[in-house]
Amino acid sequence: MCKKITLLGVVVALLCAIPAQAQTMARKATAGRVIATQKPGMKAVKAADFAKMRATEAQKHEMQGKTDIKGKGKTTEQTKQQRVSKPQARPKAPRRAGTAEGEVLSEWGGIYQPAKGDASLYERSGTSYYVEYGDRLTGSQAGGLEMVECSDGTVYVNNIISAYPANTWVKGTKTGNTITIPTGQIVDFDYNYTTTVSLHWGVMKTDGTVVAADDYADAFTFVIDGETITLQGSSAFDGSGDAYFMGLFYDDVNAYTGVGDTETVWTKVHIVTHVDELPYFTDFSTTADQYSYTIIDANGDDCTWNFVTNSDGDWFARYFYSSDNDADDWLMSPAIRLEAGKAYRMSFDTRNRGDDERIEVLTGTDKTPEAMTQQVIAPTDVLWQDNKTLKSDLFQVETSGYYYFGIHAISDANHYFAYADNIRIEELDTRAPQAVADLTATAVPDVLEASITLTAPSTDISGEALTGNISIDLTRDGNVIHTFSDVAPGTALNYTDNASDLTIGRHTYQATAHNDYGSSEPSQEVTVFVSATLDVPYTADLTGEADFSAFNIIDANDDGSTWGYEDYYRTCYAYSSDNAADDYLVAPPIRLTGGKYYNLTVNALTTGYDERLEVVIGKEATPEALSTIIIEPVVVTETDDAGHDYEATFTVADDGVYYIAVHAISDADMDHQIGRAHV
Repeated sequence: MCKKITLLGVVVALLCAIPAQAQTMARKATAGRVIATQKPGMKAVKAADFAKMRATEAQKHEMQGKTDIKGKGKTTEQTKQQRVSKPQARPKAPRRAGTAEGEVLSEWGGIYQPAKGDASLYERSGTSYYVEYGDRLTGSQAGGLEMVECSDGTVYVNNIISAYPANTWVKGTKTGNTITIPTGQIVDFDYNYTTTVSLHWGVMKTDGTVVAADDYADAFTFVIDGETITLQGSSAFDGSGDAYFMGLFYDDVNAYTGVGDTETVWTKVHIVTHVDELPYFTDFSTTADQYSYTIIDANGDDCTWNFVTNSDGDWFARYFYSSDNDADDWLMSPAIRLEAGKAYRMSFDTRNRGDDERIEVLTGTDKTPEAMTQQVIAPTDVLWQDNKTLKSDLFQVETSGYYYFGIHAISDANHYFAYADNIRIEELDTRAPQAVADLTATAVPDVLEASITLTAPSTDISGEALTGNISIDLTRDGNVIHTFSDVAPGTALNYTDNASDLTIGRHTYQATAHNDYGSSEPSQEVTVFVSATLDVPYTADLTGEADFSAFNIIDANDDGSTWGYEDYYRTCYAYSSDNAADDYLVAPPIRLTGGKYYNLTVNALTTGYDERLEVVIGKEATPEALSTIIIEPVVVTETDDAGHDYEATFTVADDGVYYIAVHAISDADMDHQIGRAHV
């Protein structure tokens, strides 16, 4: 269970008129997965054993319950990773020559490199059997595979089982329109169980057992029909009879790993190798997009880039760390036509998975590390866990021709995952405006209003003075709320945002300048918390995101673990493994009268760890001002969904506007507090 302290509600009321406590909102835990009972004699399957197998990150679930925690941009999956040990990096197996020219084997017999031949790419479809958190699940095959055909009729297939990307090959023979792949070929070595894993026919029986079916056939037969290749003799299990499939089995006890494919169909894909028109963009959503990129494991440690997907079906490239070696791994684009003298910009989205990563981008005229000679994006420490866009400065090439762009993972050893997605390369007209550089947004006290200031750019992208007037779009939360028209370069501008759709909470503003030659880059985002002053009685039901969004968050120790909102846990504090909590959840400003008495109720629960909180008040929403304690530090132990009410009566000396905050003060490496709040 993930640890959290959940805050369910806060109520503040005059003592003589305390509103009823908000009704508890029960949460239903929906399983969303099939539980497989382990049969006698079968090896138990642990989720960690399969972390290395999953090109599609369990085909569907790289981010189990991928819900952004508002306020810090973490995901449920990222929060859990702070508690769950990261997957063990695969040791590099020594290599030896195979039986055919160019073939390379591992010391345990798996094929790491095929013999020389013609390579083709195929898209998978069919049914996939895989394991998620120890449970056997059924899904759809996804992603691609590579096939190499040699002149003597030998055929090699890479990652033959969709949910087990060991980056090894099996081989067979092609005769006419038939490909035959013998069973018993080694696909991987499992370092947890110290045994090889091999390809066999398997059978799912109506009594619930799954066993190897070596007597069914000694090979897998595929029939070629044009650009489609279909596995013969398999069927998906529906309970009506025994169903045979292509699966992986532990060789020491001939036990099923939980991974296999059935009703398999491979359809040929044609990939783009050269791009002649810009802008160029890819989000890796298709197999063809993924295979248009070349992955180079320059240090040869078997820890490199691959392509994974999340529960929403979004694909991205991911670098998988090595425990021993610094990263030296390239993700190379297809060849892209650039012209000398023109200006270009390259950008892509990146993030980490909990450890700081490092990345750079270079370009060159060949798909080799040695050819990557022109720096496009300097080495950059990736310190964030939600996608941010890295953008190059304007760059030019000296000679017209085709250029490859290499995203180079250069993290220190034993870090974790680095991601790349949404790659864009575009030509820019240097006469377009520079970006707005000084956008500010300030909350206006006591009213629901934000004051915006900015200065129109005075130069174009190349640094030359702009020669005509421009326009500037101002956006709030991604939507244009005002356009400054016919603006002279360098003009100071201001705008008051008090529109009817402005709500209490955090809002992000950005500005983009335009002229006849194009648009500037968007300005840096500025985020401000705006709120009108409220009166008592006031109730915030923090089981709902709407009320949570009206609260301000202060991560006082700046460790990235703080209050947020998740669909499952609702309003919660997410623990830090290293730091004690020092995080404030601040209610909107409330007008109080000196000498009157008020009642405060905070309802909270925990997921099982003893958490601590206090409730404080002050005249400013800062840690320094929030110094008067209303509810003394308490240990939250309640795990029932109804939570526990913590109450206090308080007064203030002076009339005025006050801020009330729930202050998480749990020890380090605890869990999540969860709750409702009624003020």
